[in-house]
Amino acid sequence: MAPSGALTTTPAWPLTGRPGRPTDMPFVLRQEARPEVAGLLQPWAHDRHGRAMDDPDYQYVFFQDQDDRLMGYVILGGLIGSNGCIELVRLVAATPRRGIGRAMLRAIMAHVFDSLAANRLWVSLFSDNTAARHLFAGAGFVLEGKLREAVRGAEGFRSLTLMGMLAREYPSVGRTPGDERAPP
Repeated sequence: MAPSGALTTTPAWPLTGRPGRPTDMPFVLRQEARPEVAGLLQPWAHDRHGRAMDDPDYQYVFFQDQDDRLMGYVILGGLIGSNGCIELVRLVAATPRRGIGRAMLRAIMAHVFDSLAANRLWVSLFSDNTAARHLFAGAGFVLEGKLREAVRGAEGFRSLTLMGMLAREYPSVGRTPGDERAPP
C-alpha cells in the first residue's frame, strides 16, 4: 500500500515522502550497513526487503529534500490487519541527530492517524537505544513494556522496549505549531 499523495514535513525540514520503489533498495541497504545504524536495528537482507516491498501489509515511505536527495525512510507494517494497529517497523535518517528523524516521524504519525485511520501506532526498539526512546517519547509515545532478552545478537541477548500511541492521544501531542502537512 502506498501513500495516496505526498507526505510533507515541517518548514524546518521541508521533506517530501513518497512510496518506495525497487530502485530505492541500494539506499536502504547502505543505510542499514552504516556502523552507527547496524547496532540499532535488526538488519534485513535484500530479499527480505524485496518481499516486504511487494507485500500489501507493508508500506515503505522515502523522504527526500527539495533537490530530490533521499534523506531517510520509514517502513510501516500491519496495514491489512483489521485491528487498526500499525507497526513502525523502521525509521532511518540518512543524517542522524539533525531533526530529520523527528520530521519524518511527525509526517508518518499524520499519515497513520489521519490517512490510514489507524487506532494505534507502535514501535519496538532495542532498550539500550536511548536516542530512539527519547525521539518517540518526545513525540508522545507511551512506554508500554519490555521484552526481556528477546533478540539474540553477536554479543548475547538484547531486550526490546515497546512504545505506542493511540489515535485519541495523537491530536493532543502529534501536532505542533508550525506543522504544515499536505494531506497524504
